[in-house]
Amino acid sequence: MTTLEDEIRDARREISTDGYSISIGELTNMYTDGELIVSPDYQRLFRWDLRQKSQLIESILIGIPVPSIFVAQDNQGRWEIVDGLQRISTLLEFQGVLKAEESSDGEDEKNDESPKTKFASVLGKTEYLPSIDGVAWSDEVKTKTTPKGYLSDAQRRDIKRSKIDVKIVKRDSDIKTKYDLFKRLNSNGSSLKPQEIRTAVLASQSSDMVKWISQKANTPNFFKLLGLSKKRVDQKYNEELLLRFLTLSHMSNEKIADISDFAKEVDEFSLDFAVNFESKKDGYGLVFDTTFKRLSEFQNIFNPWDNKSGKYSNKFTLSAFEAFAAGLGFYIANDKEYNDNFEDISKSFWINPNTAKTTGVSTEARIKRTVLAGRELLAK
Repeated sequence: MTTLEDEIRDARREISTDGYSISIGELTNMYTDGELIVSPDYQRLFRWDLRQKSQLIESILIGIPVPSIFVAQDNQGRWEIVDGLQRISTLLEFQGVLKAEESSDGEDEKNDESPKTKFASVLGKTEYLPSIDGVAWSDEVKTKTTPKGYLSDAQRRDIKRSKIDVKIVKRDSDIKTKYDLFKRLNSNGSSLKPQEIRTAVLASQSSDMVKWISQKANTPNFFKLLGLSKKRVDQKYNEELLLRFLTLSHMSNEKIADISDFAKEVDEFSLDFAVNFESKKDGYGLVFDTTFKRLSEFQNIFNPWDNKSGKYSNKFTLSAFEAFAAGLGFYIANDKEYNDNFEDISKSFWINPNTAKTTGVSTEARIKRTVLAGRELLAK
């Protein structure tokens, strides 16, 4: 029988870590030498305003310790930031070395002299250092607005010599370990949504996959059927729905009936896709494109039908998405014939009280009900 100590020992084998303190100056040099990676796909998820940036510089100048950062070592021995992205990017930006493609606000330097350097920040007023208002790093960095002054040589040295604890996930740790680490670090007390966290980690494995997902999730046939608000799109909910669709479309009926943790299923599917992106993208793309081209023929496919009024509402429903998108995707992925009378199928789904009422049930219970019902209705 496996004991707790056995489980601890086995789990520790899956992650190899190290850690030590390093100065901000050393981290900056690592970045400019290409040894510290700030992924653009990570970075655009984290946006600090001027107040937050100024408070970080204030904290360093008055001696308040900066929280630890986590990095993952890649196969070339470089460090890719997993947690602490905005702290590090703020420090790099303030010094005028953050590359434009790795900035998060779109205000990039476009001149010929430095086509890849972001405008440096000019700080705002802070609680303990009101005189820092309007101050920039030095007169050698380019700023968006005209500074009122600059840090002294001694103040710049104080910042560069300040140390940050770095926790290192070594390169022999697998992608699942890195994903779990990032999720744990950014879930508690975080405003990030599941897909935002998932996207950040997948970017470290395959930035091409992240771009593919974004492009597919914004195609007209898909996007129009969802009818999501701007807020939901900003939270990458359309991308989450795409991954839900692909995950469910490639699960057998038996696996659907036995599902116990759907979020874990999406995570595992996504990680496998990232690792095998080149070999799987065409097949997944064909299933996606074909499914939503067909479903776009009936624009109310994801909207509830009210049998009493004889009308569809304009509200997107997840249960209908799971039933019809994932249902049709399953038939297309397995090259099976299907019933394409979407209007009749949709009405049958909403008239059935077992599928029409899914509030108050767990995600897994709802999926078992909706996905299997959708596949049954789509059967020819």
